[in-house]
Amino acid sequence: MIKLIKNSYRELFLFLKKPVDKPDNNTTLNEKILKLFLILILDLVISTIIILLLSILEKYGLFSTENYKLELLKSMSKSEVIILCIIVIPIIEELIFRLYLRYKNNYLLRLLVSLFYITGRNRKNLIEKRIKKIWYSKYGYIFYFSAILFGFVHILNYDLNKNLLIFMPIITLPQIFVGILAGYLRVRFNLIWGYLLHAIHNLVCVLPFLFIGNNYDDLTNTDNYFIKIEETVQEETNPKFNIYRDSIYVRKAKLKNIIAFTNNTNVFLVESNNIRKMDKEYNLTYKNKSDSNFINRKVINKYLMDSCNYKINWESRPTKSWKLVVEDSLKLISYRTDSVRGSYVNVSKDSASIHRVELNGIAYAIQESTSKNIFLKDKIDGRYNIKLNTADTTDIKKQLRSIYGLNLTDTIAEVNHLIINFENIK
Repeated sequence: MIKLIKNSYRELFLFLKKPVDKPDNNTTLNEKILKLFLILILDLVISTIIILLLSILEKYGLFSTENYKLELLKSMSKSEVIILCIIVIPIIEELIFRLYLRYKNNYLLRLLVSLFYITGRNRKNLIEKRIKKIWYSKYGYIFYFSAILFGFVHILNYDLNKNLLIFMPIITLPQIFVGILAGYLRVRFNLIWGYLLHAIHNLVCVLPFLFIGNNYDDLTNTDNYFIKIEETVQEETNPKFNIYRDSIYVRKAKLKNIIAFTNNTNVFLVESNNIRKMDKEYNLTYKNKSDSNFINRKVINKYLMDSCNYKINWESRPTKSWKLVVEDSLKLISYRTDSVRGSYVNVSKDSASIHRVELNGIAYAIQESTSKNIFLKDKIDGRYNIKLNTADTTDIKKQLRSIYGLNLTDTIAEVNHLIINFENIK
């Protein structure tokens, strides 16, 4: 047995040193099962080490791998997760990224070669001979290109930003590695063995969603929507609000910020009889599962009120405010985006990054940075990307005017203040 294990790993490392398009037709079924098991162990060990290293780098703030799509798996039934992640996705990805790794199964390439038949059989055979020569002589590049491409595609699981793209080769290392191992099994045996490794790898990844996914402070999962809130440990990190067409994903945000967000108001306009509770940090996930396909803020607010045991009232008062005016629409339009991806707002003490957000969302982000009520005088359709240095309030005005063609003017307006009354103020 020990000898067989050593030989299995030796064959793998020799192949990875110089990949060749050559199947192994002399291995028994039991030996194939053993090799699959040994390669799975190697995959899990190496992937775990890589993930631990990534978590260390992430703690230094180099990038964030918060995966909103994985979080939404919690809104699915166990059977749906199994069908999607262990059957459907691995089959599709194996067909796309590894079916063509054997020349005889590279149907697209062989179709292109067959088109030369119209130039004559001899010409077609000559072209095919040349292509085969290139295929087998450069096969190592083809093999590793497939694994790297497979890994890089998984960066789409995250909300893309510059840091993620810079560190993409590191972040996607676990997927690249499983792509290499699945590619080896596909070439040496056949496609089903690569799929089995891929499926088991995914099964291990989704186990938390299958067996420990109900460890929430509060959860509602209906036919129309999924929503959950969970209290988190307070840390010195910036809150994240990811907004999509039919869903909201909030991480590490104070309850007062979440209430302000879901009520379309500014956090400084929110008052409460229990400051301590309002300063607690929560994660909130909401997904509309119905055909209406929009964010139902009434559902979210009712859920928050029931979960956190408070009631709300609105009170109108004269309040010093800023009016956001579009002075130069040409400047503003140059920062317009046609991307269909979700909106993303990240506000810290010194900066505000606003991606794919409408003007009212831009006003909200500025409010978060300045603690001033802002309302729009003009309405211009479209979504915009804006970055601001928020350390100096005066400088914010200059940046908005000189770069984006927006102006903030002082005014006094009747503003609705949101009053939050907890039934238990202890």
